[in-house]
Amino acid sequence: MVQSVLEAYHFILPGFYKLNLKDFVLYETQVPSQYLYSSLAYGFCYSLFLLIMIVFFFNRKNID
Repeated sequence: MVQSVLEAYHFILPGFYKLNLKDFVLYETQVPSQYLYSSLAYGFCYSLFLLIMIVFFFNRKNID
C-alpha cells in the first residue's frame, strides 16, 4: 500500500533533485553542460506544464 502511494506521489510531483546544483558547488567541480541544459529544459517544461494547467482551470472558472 505504501509503495503504491509513493509511486503515485513520484509520478504526480516532479523530482526537483534534478535542479539541485549544490554538489557541484560543494565539491567545487564544473557543472557539465549536458547536465545544465537538461536541468534547464526540465525546469522550463515543468513550469510550462503548470502554466498551461493554471490557464486551463481559470478559463473554466466563472469569476462573475
